[in-house]
Amino acid sequence: MRLSNNAFYYGWIIVAVAFTVRTVSSGVRGAFGVFLLPLQQEFQIDRASISFAAALALLVMACCQPFVGRLVDKFGPRRLWTAGAFLIATSQFLLSTTRNPFELYVYMGVIGGLGVGVTASVPGSVLVTNWFVRRRGLALSLASTGLGTGLPLIALPTSLIILQSGWRIGYVFLGVLTLVILLPVTFLLAREHPPQEGNEEIKPLTGKKDAVSEDRATPIKTIFNTRPFWLLFSAYAVCGFTVSLMDVHLVPIAVGAGISQIVAAGALGTLGLFMSVGLVVAGFLADRVGNRRLLIMSYGVRGLALLGLLFPIDTFSLYVIVAIFGFVELATVPPTAILCRQFYGARSMGLTYGLVYLGHQLGSSISTYAGGWVYDKTGSYMPIIIAAALLGFFAATMSYIIDEKKRIVHKAPGIKAGASP
Repeated sequence: MRLSNNAFYYGWIIVAVAFTVRTVSSGVRGAFGVFLLPLQQEFQIDRASISFAAALALLVMACCQPFVGRLVDKFGPRRLWTAGAFLIATSQFLLSTTRNPFELYVYMGVIGGLGVGVTASVPGSVLVTNWFVRRRGLALSLASTGLGTGLPLIALPTSLIILQSGWRIGYVFLGVLTLVILLPVTFLLAREHPPQEGNEEIKPLTGKKDAVSEDRATPIKTIFNTRPFWLLFSAYAVCGFTVSLMDVHLVPIAVGAGISQIVAAGALGTLGLFMSVGLVVAGFLADRVGNRRLLIMSYGVRGLALLGLLFPIDTFSLYVIVAIFGFVELATVPPTAILCRQFYGARSMGLTYGLVYLGHQLGSSISTYAGGWVYDKTGSYMPIIIAAALLGFFAATMSYIIDEKKRIVHKAPGIKAGASP
């Protein structure tokens, strides 16, 4: 199949599919923030105990990411997306019947964590980067905007349903939504590989040498023994820490400052909208100014935005902070995924990004639980906010050290692996 200059490129349908999966998956996960207070009131337990359910889900997501990456490299994303959709829907229906905290932990933490883990960033990032080279940053950022749009499109209406009909109906809504949208989209529209002949989008940018260097696999032992992996891993762990702190605890932080639940939920939705805008801008910048600079800027601005929560906030200042944080919150996704592919090769991208994403989800699980625990112990979110801001500056430093021009080349047994310029 040869693509003419005027032919519509199916890769943009792939971008739309990945966008849809991420919208639903991230929206269902992010909606926990609007369930936190109703669940605490229902079960009459402390905030740390409720937060543990989301932390456990993120921990399960973290642990399954390397396996998800392996499965994507072997079987492709479509089968994993379908399985993940069933798991997410099942978890939401079961959550609507929850009678005690233990069931909450099993339904959300284990079943829900597996479902969201299977549909998370790794499969979509691998698929989109398979279909694009020349506009890879833009395509990946557009697909990743689903991580931001899921909050306003799902969390806000879920909050309204909870206020009108209760939290159990809210979970039924999320289960139905998952099945109705994800199954037909992934099963009917997802295609694993692009056409090769005449396809301008997947031609290498600088000739045959780059194509050969990218079409390679890197063993897991080599990945663990190289500095770029640990720089990406540590920075992405901070990304997860700060993202989940805001996603899960923003509404309680705002309510504690005297802002109403519905206005706080609206701020959570605004966070998602600015994520989407920031991701599109990040895609253009990744293709033009480089991935390293984009990571430095994103983590640094994120740290500064978090410091704003240390001061007294009203509705206006809350939305300003949310807008700034949201704009850079997910701008780390395209450059991190692209660098995983560049450093370690296309045939190991699923594994590599899965391992890096493991760090992201470990950071997410820690901040999700730690936020509730710190609040229970101190009556304030201030200590965890200070820690998150400092970690943002740490991640910016780790990103500064990255040399994105190098490629990790696996040598034959007996020859030490190294990085080639």
